[in-house]
Order: sequence, then structure tokens, then C-alpha cells
Amino acid sequence: MLRRYGLSLFIAVCMLMSSIFAADKLEEAKAKILDEAKIDQLQLRSENGAVVLEGMAPLLKDKMEAGKIAKKELKTEIVNHIAVAGSEKKDDEITLDVIARIKRAAPQDLVFDSISVQTRDGRVTLTGKVRNANLYDIAEKAAMEVSGVKSIDNQIEILAPSAQDDRLRLAIYRRLRNDDRLFYYFMGAQPSINIIVDHGRVTLSGFVDTEADRVLSGSLVRQMSGILSVNNQLRVE
Repeated sequence: MLRRYGLSLFIAVCMLMSSIFAADKLEEAKAKILDEAKIDQLQLRSENGAVVLEGMAPLLKDKMEAGKIAKKELKTEIVNHIAVAGSEKKDDEITLDVIARIKRAAPQDLVFDSISVQTRDGRVTLTGKVRNANLYDIAEKAAMEVSGVKSIDNQIEILAPSAQDDRLRLAIYRRLRNDDRLFYYFMGAQPSINIIVDHGRVTLSGFVDTEADRVLSGSLVRQMSGILSVNNQLRVE
């Protein structure tokens, strides 16, 4: 009887120590999260073998950073229920802010890359095709830094490396850039015409001033050798 009682007491003590240890680990993780991310009323609790995060973040990037730190520190499943603060911004305002943030974050001009942004109820969808694989992450991280963004669906396609496509990109750029009627669309840090080449298939996107310039751009590219098709998506502003 005494032996059974002693065993039960030992198990109870072990469970208590384990609970105290778990609580200490949660507090340590909480402190590290608060050092790196801005989270109001942050709470961490264990539930069904996972750790649940709750609180309020001003930006989506803070919510995601909190989850990443918790995963690293606790090495267990994380359920991130941290809410992102609301914003008075309209969806089109969020879209413009995300686009501007991506352009500032990009390490180069986007003449050979195309990224589109759509926002619905604060939920941002990124689409497009990029030659530089780093732009996939850069665009996503940039969007996370915009207030009013609640979630991000990154559907950007990374184009496969191709020496032939690179030659076509440069040739098309030079053809349009050297035209007396089109050269100014390529002036400045961010050209208004984007040239996307995917296995010899060309898409022109962006903005031009007149319908004549839109038609001319497509026509010049179609006259070039080595191009399988041209999709002229240029818009007239």
C-alpha cells in the first residue's frame, strides 16, 4: 500500500515539475516574441499538444514573426490565432500601398518581371511571373509590412532559367528602348513597360500613353525572330 502510494506521489511530482517546466518555456518564448514583434496582449497556452498564440498585431509581419519565433523556441505545433489590427483603408488603397512597397523593396527595376496585386477585404493575392526568384519572397515580405493586410496568397510564378529567354529579353528591351517613340517608357528607376519571356512566349504588360504606342510596341516585338507568340497586355492610361 505504501509502495503504491509512493509511486503515485512520484508520478504526481513529475507531472507538476513537467507543468512548471512547460510554463517556464512558454514564458521564455513569450519574452522573445515581444522582443522581436509588436503584439498587444500576447498570450501563449498549451492545448491538445500544441501551443496557441493569441493577441493583436498591428501588421501581418508581426503575427508571422511571432509564429516563427514560437516554432523555433518551443519546437512543437503552433496555432497562430493572433489577430491583425483593422484599418480604415479601402482595398484599392491597400493594393497601391503594397505595389509601392514592393517597388521600393525590389533590388532592381522590374522590367523583366511582372507582379500584380489584388486585395479583397484586406486579403492580398500576389500573381505574376518573375525571373529573379528572390522577388517571390521580397514581394510577400513587403506586403506583410502594409497596414490593413490581413493575409497573403502568394501565387507568383518563378520562371525557369533560360539562356535563350535571357537573349530575347535583352533584344526586346533594346528594340523598344531604341525606338524614338517608345524610349521614354524605359526612363527612370521603374519602367512603365514590362517584358516577360517564358520559353519564347512574350507578354508585354504595364502602361503607355496612347493606343498607337500600345499597338506599336506589340508590332515591333512580333517582327523579331525567335519569338513564338506575343500577348500585348499593355494598357493606355
